[in-house]
Amino acid sequence: MVLKKNYSKNKDNLRMNNIASRNVRKKEFKSKNVKIKGYITIIFFLILIFIDRLTKIWAMNLKDSIDYGIIAFTYVTNTGAGFSILQNMNTLLIGISVLVLGLLLYFHDHINNTSVLLISSGIVGNVVDRIFYGKVIDFIDFKFWPIFNISDSLIFVGVLIWIVIIFRDNKKK
Repeated sequence: MVLKKNYSKNKDNLRMNNIASRNVRKKEFKSKNVKIKGYITIIFFLILIFIDRLTKIWAMNLKDSIDYGIIAFTYVTNTGAGFSILQNMNTLLIGISVLVLGLLLYFHDHINNTSVLLISSGIVGNVVDRIFYGKVIDFIDFKFWPIFNISDSLIFVGVLIWIVIIFRDNKKK
């Protein structure tokens, strides 16, 4: 009888150990997934900034505007913000950009990851221009809209995705 009782206890202990080890493995796997997702996000962030830099360097070397009908590539600079507001207020715009970037990263748990990635990449791309050139390099010209760059597009698309998700989530409630 004592042998059966001990066997039963050992069997229960084995079950508990197996469950505990499975839970630990799940947590480790989840932790590895989070790390991998973090690395992938950083890689995409750097790729987006790299593409922005490459296109701006290309635009700075344009001799003349390249016109393809509906779109043209024209090198211009902007010392202000979107639609040329706040001209020659570079320090203020860098401060606002850093503040917005900080808030975005602080509240990133409440914002769609893709939006955070796109908006933060765009902000960093334009801040790099402001710091190194004292102005933002723009070159994409649709002729019916102010000339803009890849960073501006990233910010616009990131904000658009964020707004769509907010409306979609509110509609579900």
